[in-house]
Amino acid sequence: FQTLVRNVIEPTLLERRRRARGSNRDLLEVEGLEHLQAAGGAGHGVLLCTAHIGTWETIGLVMLELGEPIWCVARVLDNPLLERDLTARRLLTGRGIIPKDGGVLKLVRTLRAGETVGLLLDQNAGRKGALLDFLGEPSSHHTVAGVMARRCGAAGCC
Repeated sequence: FQTLVRNVIEPTLLERRRRARGSNRDLLEVEGLEHLQAAGGAGHGVLLCTAHIGTWETIGLVMLELGEPIWCVARVLDNPLLERDLTARRLLTGRGIIPKDGGVLKLVRTLRAGETVGLLLDQNAGRKGALLDFLGEPSSHHTVAGVMARRCGAAGCC
């Protein structure tokens, strides 16, 4: 519950601070940005993969601050009011949203155009996923990052 609350409040406060001060760079400490820039500089699309750890909704804002706006893959929320607010926030800080369901063609086009796409890959993939060991237990994982990287010539930064 705390992470959910942080994902609502923290991006709002950071965006407000960015508008007031012009930047949040003084708050950022980023490691490995050179890998992302090298992958994107090579003309390839980039898959920026992470998990639902921390305040993942700030990733778009951070990437915008670094001059590397990204697309995000997201599902439509069940609550239309939250969906409207979150979509507006994501569009302010990134290039756009690729729908999790039915967005494969848009994802392929985006990667082939050399753009960067953010993915959260820690959700249960069910029967369609690859069964892998996670902390000693079998779990179903999405394969989209590996498949798209191979098919589109994209680099993966995880």
